[in-house]
Amino acid sequence: MLSRFKTSLGLSHSLRWTNRGTFKLSRQSLVRQLRERCLSSASNAGNRAPRQSFSVLENRGLIKVTGSDSTEYLQGLITNDIYQLSSAENATKSMFAAFLSPKGRMISEAIFYQPKTDEYLIDCSNDCIKDIGKLLQMYKLRKDVQVSLASPDFDIYQVMDGLCYAENSESSEALKAVYEQLDVADDSIVSFDPRHSGLGLRIITSAHNSGIKERLSSCKFIETEGDTYEKWRMLNGIPEGKECEGSIPLEMNLEKLGGVSFRKGCYTGQELTARTHHKGLVRKRLLPIRLSSSQHVEGNEVCPDSLFPEWMDAISDATVSPDSLNEKFGETKVEYINPPPNAKKSSPARIVSACFSDSGSGFGLALIRLDSEGAVPGAYLQPGSLVAQGINIWVPKIPLWWTEQT
Repeated sequence: MLSRFKTSLGLSHSLRWTNRGTFKLSRQSLVRQLRERCLSSASNAGNRAPRQSFSVLENRGLIKVTGSDSTEYLQGLITNDIYQLSSAENATKSMFAAFLSPKGRMISEAIFYQPKTDEYLIDCSNDCIKDIGKLLQMYKLRKDVQVSLASPDFDIYQVMDGLCYAENSESSEALKAVYEQLDVADDSIVSFDPRHSGLGLRIITSAHNSGIKERLSSCKFIETEGDTYEKWRMLNGIPEGKECEGSIPLEMNLEKLGGVSFRKGCYTGQELTARTHHKGLVRKRLLPIRLSSSQHVEGNEVCPDSLFPEWMDAISDATVSPDSLNEKFGETKVEYINPPPNAKKSSPARIVSACFSDSGSGFGLALIRLDSEGAVPGAYLQPGSLVAQGINIWVPKIPLWWTEQT
């Protein structure tokens, strides 16, 4: 009977009988099979997006921090341990971290590089450069620290390998080959993405360096518009810039993306992050979502198969715009279609970014209240489908970097 039930669902070797007399879907199998279905549907939909691509990130900028006190200075301002960059054990040449307000709320995430001793480059969203610059100047006092805008002198690249998701727990052979070739390039910093190596390569190079594009093209990587990277990171559940503003680092999954050190000394806003971590209770988490105005399901279905072609079309057709969120939702709150008996009065989710195709399908990121048990893949949402402004919301995929302990 169990074998026949598995076959009817197309989920062979993924269901097991629990001691309560119910079927349970193993988490790893769910993630693997959802990814396989997604990739299969992408192929059937025409696979308009190239598998191997690179983009120049026009929406990211660089801040340069120099001076004999710069290392100690940054150590007291960010959530991660800046000394990792000078450690022989750090093979990524970059580090992910966040700047917090004194109250422990995020100002912005950032990626840090150390091209020279006592010199750092901070890769951050252009929308947050002014806020970060203000923070850096405010705490400088009499320290030997110089802060300047470095954006006009550099370009930032992201190199990606995957149809729609980061498919591997580590970098692909194609990315490793690119890394080896570019790592010898002059005046460039090449590193695997410090958030997760499966997300690709990050390159910092002098502005208008055509040699980088030529090398990438020779490795069969195709140049795409910058919004390809925006879609890529949304699909993989990675927050950036203003999406993080006002949240706790653990709500944005920074500790899972290597962005928080719980062993370093004090830093601005540390108390709230440390307390949340040691209590072991994070009530909300950021997750990738799918959006559809045409269909919905009752209950807490993680991934309706019928919507995969629609979503895959949206990946190619959707337009990434800062105004997309307000145009679609405005001040509308996310609500349950059928509220469960124990549902709280507050909204179960807050959408922080979204992009849509002309068909009304789309995807994005949402800060979602976790189920009280929170261990079952399909229970990140409390029971009951979600809707906002007539648009239905699902969490169809658990990010690859999401650990079993979550």
